Amino acid sequence: MARASSPQYPAQSASNPLRTASLILLGIATLLSGWLAYQSLQSGPVPGCSDGECGIVLSSKWAKVFGLPVGLFGCATYLGLAFLAARPFRPDQRNVRIAAAALLLLIPAAGLWFAGLQLFVLKAFCKWCSATHAIAIIGAICMALAWRREENHIPITARPSPPARKRKGPKTPTTATAASAAAPAPAFWGIATATAAVAFGGFILIQSLSPEPPKPRIVTASMSSTPSAQTVVPVPSIPSNSIPASGTVVTQALAPAPTPTPTVTPAPATSTVVTLPGPTPTSARSPLSLHDGRFNLVPSDWPHYGSLEATHRIVMISDFTCIHCRQSNRVLAGVRESFGSDKLLILMLPTHHGGESLELQQMMLATWTLDPKTWSEVATEIYYDRLPPNAAAVRAMLESRLGAQLLADATRAQSAWSSTLLATTKEILVANREKTKSGSIPQFIIGSEIVVGSPDDDAEFYQLFEKHLGLVRERFPELSLATTDIQLGRVFAGTSRLLGIALTNTGATDLLLSRATPPPGGRITRGLLTPIAPGQT
Repeated sequence: MARASSPQYPAQSASNPLRTASLILLGIATLLSGWLAYQSLQSGPVPGCSDGECGIVLSSKWAKVFGLPVGLFGCATYLGLAFLAARPFRPDQRNVRIAAAALLLLIPAAGLWFAGLQLFVLKAFCKWCSATHAIAIIGAICMALAWRREENHIPITARPSPPARKRKGPKTPTTATAASAAAPAPAFWGIATATAAVAFGGFILIQSLSPEPPKPRIVTASMSSTPSAQTVVPVPSIPSNSIPASGTVVTQALAPAPTPTPTVTPAPATSTVVTLPGPTPTSARSPLSLHDGRFNLVPSDWPHYGSLEATHRIVMISDFTCIHCRQSNRVLAGVRESFGSDKLLILMLPTHHGGESLELQQMMLATWTLDPKTWSEVATEIYYDRLPPNAAAVRAMLESRLGAQLLADATRAQSAWSSTLLATTKEILVANREKTKSGSIPQFIIGSEIVVGSPDDDAEFYQLFEKHLGLVRERFPELSLATTDIQLGRVFAGTSRLLGIALTNTGATDLLLSRATPPPGGRITRGLLTPIAPGQT
C-alpha cells in the first residue's frame, strides 16, 4: 500500500509579517502597562498627563486588585499571548492553542471594560491607559489575522490519502490535520471563548470586591534648597469687573480692588532656608514665599480660613472630590478652632484630578469672589460629607443661595482668573513632587516642610505646627492615670477578662482618644472617641 505523502506544515518561524507586527505591538503594550503599574503604586500624576485625569484613574479602586495594579495583569496577558503564539502551532498543541485564543479574546474584552469604567464610573479619561489598551487590541487583531492567513495558505488535498498501515510509534499527521495546526479551529474558539468568559467574569468580580485604596502614606520633605536659578511666578489678583446677565446688565463687584502687590526680591543663591512670617502680626498683602522665592502667594488673593492678620500661615492643596482631602479638612477644622482665627491662617490652594472636580472648583472659586461666607459654608458641607462632591449637587446649593444667573455669570467672568490659580497650584505640586517624589494629595506646606498625605488625627497636626511653626496650644488636655502598672492576673488560653482603665483629664480642654493599641487578642469595647471634659474621669 502506498505510503502517505509527507504533509506540509506551516513554517516554524515568525516570518509572517502580521505575527511580527503583533509581537512588536504586544511588546510595546507590555512596557506601557508595566510603567503604568509603577505609576499606580506611586499614586501620583502621570508625566505628560497635563489635565490630571490620569492620576484619578490610576489611584482609584479599579486600578488595583487587592493592592496589585491591574497593569501587572495586563503585562501577564500580553506576554502570555506573545509567548504562546510567537510561532505557528503544531498539530499536538491543542491546549496551547486554546490558551492563546483565550488570551487573545481577553484583550479586547478588558479594553471595553476599562472604557466603560472611565466613561460611566470614574468620569475621567487616562490617555496613557487608553493608548495601552488600543495598542494591545491592535496587536491581538494582527495575531488573529496571522492565524487566518496561515490557515488559508496550507494546501488541503481534496481527497484524503489512503490510510497507512498501522505501525508502532507516533502517527504521521495528514495535510488536513496539519491545516488545523495553523490556527484554532471553530471548536477551539468555542472552548477558548468559554475559558475567557469565566476568567474575565472572575476578574471583574474580584475587582469589584476589592477594598478602596488605602490612605496615601505621609511623606515629608523640606522645600528649602540652594536654587540655581529663581523664577518668581506672580498670581494675578482677583479681577473686579461687571458681570453681564442675559437681557440686562447687572453690576456686581466681585471683590474689592486690591492694592498693587509689592515687589519681592528672591532669596539669594546661597540661601537654604525659607523664612516665613514670624510671631509678629503680618500684613494682609505680605506674600507667602514658597520654594526659595519661586512662588509668592498673596493670601488675600486665595480662598482661606482664618484672619489675614494671623501670626502663622500654612498652605493646603486639596480637591473636593478627594476623600482623604475631606477627611483632613474635618480634622484641621477642629485644630484651627482651637488656635483661633488670629493665630492660624490656612491658604486653600485648589487642584483637580479629573471627573467633575474641575467644574466644581471653578464654581467654588467664583463663589468665593462673590461671597466668601457662602464659599466657606458650602465647602464645610462638602468636607463633612453632608453635600455630595459632584457638580450637580453643589451647583444646586450655590444657586439656591446666590441665584442661578449670578453664579453662571461669575463662573464665566472669572474663568481666566480661576484657571490661573489652578495652573499655579499645579506648578507648586510639580515643585513639591521634585522634593517628596510623591504626587498624592492632600498636601500641606508648614514652614519649610512639605507634608504629603492625610494626618491620622489632630495630634499629628499639633506636632507638625509645634515643630515647624513654633505654634503651641495655650489650652490643651492632659491624660492622667491612677496607676501605670495594671495587673491582669491569670488568664487561661481561650478565655477573656474585662478590664476597665480609669482616665482623668486634668487639662483645660476636652480630651479625645482617637487611637489606642491594645495587646494582641485584646479589643476596646467602649470609651474610645468619647470626649472627656476637663476634670472628668
